[in-house]
Amino acid sequence: MGDEHQHHGLLDLSVAFDCVNHQLLLQRLRRDFGISDTVSAWITSVLFVMYTDELSHIIARHGLQFHQYADDCQIYVSLPVTAVNSTVHQFSRCLYDVEAWMSASSLRLNPSKTVVLWLGSRHVIDKLDVYEVQVLSSTVKINSPARDLGVVVDSR
Repeated sequence: MGDEHQHHGLLDLSVAFDCVNHQLLLQRLRRDFGISDTVSAWITSVLFVMYTDELSHIIARHGLQFHQYADDCQIYVSLPVTAVNSTVHQFSRCLYDVEAWMSASSLRLNPSKTVVLWLGSRHVIDKLDVYEVQVLSSTVKINSPARDLGVVVDSR
């Protein structure tokens, strides 16, 4: 018989990997390979940072800065008082693009947990006349205290 009648059983694991239950994978790493809970949490955190790395590029395209710690992130910019209105629009456009990317990545931006702060001296803060920002379908009041890694921060 010629080669045309031979059949080989091949399994395309790249397709199977798309269906992997990540929680189960981490559980098996702990159980079968002795990975500790601490190392498992570290692996999960690193993978999440890698998964969301594209966010930093989207935010940079809008001229804003980005800092991420696990699933918590801050978008910030330094600006003169005269640029407040244009920066608020810039920030809103950025959040629109961030939300679109998150939706396409099976993640969700939660406007109700979003906080906007002006940071500066009392003299500078008193000159600002923007008190709320549109964040997707929600309006967020500015100068609410925020908790960042256990530290409460307010505008002053």
